[in-house]
Amino acid sequence: MNAADQILQLLPGKVTSVWSDLQQIASAGDVEDHVKAFLRTDAGATADMEISFAQNVAMPLPKWIICGTHGTLTNDGEKSIVRWYDPSAAAPLEVIDGPARDRKYGNDDKLPWQEKTIAVHPRPHGRRRRARPIGKGQRPQAQEGRRELICTDRSAQQGRG
Repeated sequence: MNAADQILQLLPGKVTSVWSDLQQIASAGDVEDHVKAFLRTDAGATADMEISFAQNVAMPLPKWIICGTHGTLTNDGEKSIVRWYDPSAAAPLEVIDGPARDRKYGNDDKLPWQEKTIAVHPRPHGRRRRARPIGKGQRPQAQEGRRELICTDRSAQQGRG
């Protein structure tokens, strides 16, 4: 499953708008080596995707950064780190009219963060489930407990894939 498919599985609602920028930066051929895409759904969720084979970043970046309303998950392919806070455990904020003094908003910007590290166990090589062709007039059969994204030429033309 590619990154775009994975993002579509995570986003709630239907995608209502897409912005993208494809660039050829370092490749000698005629293929783009850098893509930036931004998606928005009817549920108000957004996804910001960037894939580049042209960047030379001095330090490794996480493969995934997933931001929620009360925390973030980062994943480097070997482990996921989830960092969150419980809003009911946070000190109440005082509403301040006008600019906040010293850019502080009454709680010293301290939240009761919690953190958990989860090991990611890679799949054994060659164990990836292969797609099966669907014959004309047949219906796809999904296995119980699995969500699958099926994109046909017709659904893609109608903007559903």
